[in-house]
Formats: sequence, C-alpha cells, structure tokens
Amino acid sequence: MSTNDAQTWNCGVYGDNVIVTRSGDTLTISGKGAIKDYNTIQDRPWNESRGSITEVIIAEGVTSIGRCVFGEFVNLVAAIIPNSVTSIGESAFMACKGLSSVTIPDSVTIIGENAFIACTDLTSINIGNGVKSIGSYAFGTCTSLTSVIIPNSVTSIGKGAFFDCTSLVSVAIGSGVASFGKSAFCGCTKLASVIIGEGVTSIGDLAFDRCISLKSITIPNSVTSIGEYPFSNCAYLTSISIPNGITSIERLFGHCSGLESFTIPNSVTSIGNYAFLCCTGLTSVIIPDNVITIGKSAFSTCTNLKSVTIPDSVKTIGDLAFSECAALTSITIPDSVKKIGFDAFSKCTNLSSVSIGDGVTSIGIEAFSGCARLTSVTIPNKVTSIERGAFAGCTDLTSIFCLSQIPPRVGGAIVDKPINLYVPKCGISAYKSAEYWKDFVSYIKTLESEVEQKKKKLETEELEKWKQEHPEKLEEIKKKLAKKNKILFPLGGIIGGVWFAFIDIALANPSAYGGYWPIIGIHVLLLGILTFILEWIGSGPKNGIKMGCGLSVFGAIPMALLGLLIGIIHIGWSIIIGVMVGLFMSLVVSVAREDSMLASARMERKER
Repeated sequence: MSTNDAQTWNCGVYGDNVIVTRSGDTLTISGKGAIKDYNTIQDRPWNESRGSITEVIIAEGVTSIGRCVFGEFVNLVAAIIPNSVTSIGESAFMACKGLSSVTIPDSVTIIGENAFIACTDLTSINIGNGVKSIGSYAFGTCTSLTSVIIPNSVTSIGKGAFFDCTSLVSVAIGSGVASFGKSAFCGCTKLASVIIGEGVTSIGDLAFDRCISLKSITIPNSVTSIGEYPFSNCAYLTSISIPNGITSIERLFGHCSGLESFTIPNSVTSIGNYAFLCCTGLTSVIIPDNVITIGKSAFSTCTNLKSVTIPDSVKTIGDLAFSECAALTSITIPDSVKKIGFDAFSKCTNLSSVSIGDGVTSIGIEAFSGCARLTSVTIPNKVTSIERGAFAGCTDLTSIFCLSQIPPRVGGAIVDKPINLYVPKCGISAYKSAEYWKDFVSYIKTLESEVEQKKKKLETEELEKWKQEHPEKLEEIKKKLAKKNKILFPLGGIIGGVWFAFIDIALANPSAYGGYWPIIGIHVLLLGILTFILEWIGSGPKNGIKMGCGLSVFGAIPMALLGLLIGIIHIGWSIIIGVMVGLFMSLVVSVAREDSMLASARMERKER
C-alpha cells in the first residue's frame, strides 16, 4: 500500500509481521520478529529511496535486522536500534557513509559480516555487553572511527573486523575474547594503544599488520597461538612481550624496523620462517636453550644485529637464516647443529670470525658467500659435503683449515680462487688427488705446522701484552738477571778458556792421557760440568743437573770434533775460542733464565 505522503512494505520473515514505512526522509520499521534477509540491496523494495533517507527508527519488537536492509543509505546520519534486537545481519548498514555514531544495545548477541563496513564517517560506536560475536569486516574501513571498547561478553572477533580503520587510536579487547581472526586490526595506521584481555588464546595472521603507530603491546599469558605476520610492518614497535605458553614463532615481526631487542620465551622450541625478517633496528636477540630449529630467513636483513648466541639445543639453521646481517661480526655455531642451510650467513659483510661446531656435516650453497671480512675458516672433522659457492665473495679469506683426513665432497667451486689449504699430514695425498681440492695442490700445507706457528705467535703476543701491563715486574726481573750475569759471564769465560786450553795441550800429546778417547771423555765431562755450573747459577741445581747431563750426551760429538780442530791450532786461539764458547753458553743460560722468570711471573699472576 502507498500514498503520496508515505510508503509501506511488508518485510517480515513471515510476511506482514514486520512493516517498513517511509515518511519523508525517515524509514521506520515496526512489528514483531525478524526483518528478512535480502541477497542484494537491489532486492529490497525501498532501494530507490536509499539516497534520500537520513534517519532509521527501529521500533521495539523487531528482533533481527536482516542482510542488506540498510546498505548504502549514503545520507543516513542516525539509526536507533531497540533493546528487542538480538542480531544485526550481514551488510546491514554497509557503506552508510553519513552515519557518525551507533549504539548497539545489550540485547544484541551477533554483529554480522560487513555489518558496518565502509561507514566512513562513523566516529563512535558503543558495543553492548551482550554481544558475543563480531563478524568478519564488521567495521572494516570505518576510517573515522577513533576508539573501540570490546566488552567482556565478546568471545570472537572475525577476520578483518576493524580492517583499515585508519583513524583508530586505541582498542581495549575484553577478557572474554578467545580469538581474533586474520587481519582483525590490519592497516589501523594510527593505532597506538592496544589492551588485550587475559582470555585471549589465539591471535590470527596479520592481526596488527601495518599498525605503524603501535609502539608497545603486551600479550597476556593466556595466549598459546600466534599466527603469521601478526605484527609485520609495525615500523615503530619497540616493545613487546610474548608469554611463555608460545612454542613456535613464525613470520612474527617482519619489517618491524623500530624493534631493537627481543627476548624469546623459554617455551619456544622453533623460530620459524621469516620470524624477524627485515627488523633493521634489531641489535640483539636472546635465543633460549629450548630452541631446536631456526627457520628460513628467520633473521634475514636484520642489518643492525650485532650479536646473537645460538644455544646448544639448535639442530638446524635454515636457508637465509642470518643473511644480510651486515653488523654481525662473529658467530659460533654449536656442536648440536647438523646442517647449515643455503645462504644462511651470506652477505654478512662485517663477519670476521666464524666457529663451526664439530657436529656439522653439511654446509649449504653460498652459506657464507659475500662475508668479505672473513679471513680464515675451519671445517670440522664430520663435514662430508660443502656446496657450491659456500665461501664465494669472501675477498679477505686467505686460509681454509680442513680437519678431516678424508676430503669433503664439493658441489662446485666453494671459493673464488685457490687459497691456503691446511689439512692433516696423513691426508695430504688424498686432498691432492680429490676432485676440486686438487686445484689447491700448490697451496696445500699441513695443519700441524700451522698449529705450531699459531701457538708460538700467540705465546709471543701474550708475553708482549704482559710486559706492557706489568712494567714494574719486568724491571724487577731485569735487575735480578743483571746481578746474576755479573757472576755468570766472567765465570763462563774463565771456565771456557781453561777448558779449551787443557784440550789443546792434551791433544798436543795424547799419549800422556791414554789416547784420544780418554781426552774426548774428559772433554764431554768438562762440557757437562760447565753447563751444570752455569745453569746452577742461572736457574738452580735442578736445571743444572738436567742440562749438564743432557749436553754431555747430545753435545759429545760436535764438541769432540771442535776439540780435534783446536788440537791443530795455536793454544792462544784455543783459549780465545774457549772464552767465546763459555760466554755464548752463559748468554744461552741467561736468556733461558729470563724466559723462565717471565713464565713464572705470568703463572703467578694467573693463579692470583
């Protein structure tokens, strides 16, 4: 029925139980029961009036607002929903761009999908305490909405419920909410404050993606599951705490450039793929001892990450796990790790020190490629395969130390050009004949020689450092040596001169001494006595006996030959040579004594 002043339509689920009346720019719904659903806005009989309606009045008795009933009432500024309504259907107020505020009564339990989507002028919404479910995209793209309080009655928040609410500044999520879906608050670019109730157990994928104003968030202990990329692109997020109930974090903080540090809960056993991808502000991270797996690109492009400790529990380091971590200077891979994935540490341009654990069996493609400051690398004994380009682009790399006697299988060139290759002495022939390794034939050296050189170099460096740190102790040692040397050098010269003069005389008339062999015997005995006296003065009786006996045995032959030479030259020269030998031996004893005193002083310092 219609008149010039008003129009009426039957729109109840059961026909005439609900009536819609249009009078001027006001639409009134009256009757008992539910307004029926319409598949599209074109299906409703009052659709032609959608551009002129400014007010909607729903009378008491109406229990449900059906699908698309008021959708695209673009000039609607006010809608009164009575306490009799229990549900607001799908797209019920979709794109009512002039609607500025809505009060949803406590009687409503369900807010359907897209119920208020694209209500771009909606600045305020009061959600009643009876609402249990907020449907997917229910308030999506309500770009003027500034704050929302979700009551404790709500148990679920649907996918994209507040998607792209670009003016939303604060959200309080009640304790009754158990989960909120994918992209629930995605794109809320002004969202700075979020309170999540203690009842929440699950946070969906992309839940707070692109919330670029979000600086901190506390996730309650009730949360046991977090989806993928929940905080990705939150550029100013600096503080966040994750509860101990979480066991796996995957795609968690991608592109959170403001995050500087993060403590991973002890409950976490897996750091999944892309967990901290492109967190360029991250400088340090603590990985707990329970973590077993570090996934693909977990810390990739964390360009300011300076330190990370990988615990002994980790067994796998995934592909690209720490790639392009330009500030990382050193890394220790524990013995528990079996495999290093491809590009795992590639383009870590400041990485200068790498310790590969003894449990590693495989090094992936380009695992350390582009680590320009890496100078040497040690390949553990259990490594059986090294893939192509593992150390390509490591321009400062000069040495590879392979601890295995059996050459690891190589899947292609692992360095840009042959460099020094140190292998076990017993494995040299195997490396020289093995595929790829044979290209290093001119560079292959033994590990044993290099280890000895490194040991000596280290000892020298430590000694010089000790001297610089303890000048007063060094001066004390020098004074003691000077005092001993005043006795040592003159005595050594005198004994040496007498000793060689006797040898010269004895060799001139060997028969007087029973032949050459007794003279050589006396010669060796005198050598031992001289050494004993000098070492006694320099280092004490114990060293005197040891060195005296030692030189008597091992110095017999060269000294005997020297004695024969002395026998054919003038006695004056013999004495001079003897004095020089005595002084030289005194010098040797003095130097040895200095080394001994320095070693004792350093040891005493360490014990303290």
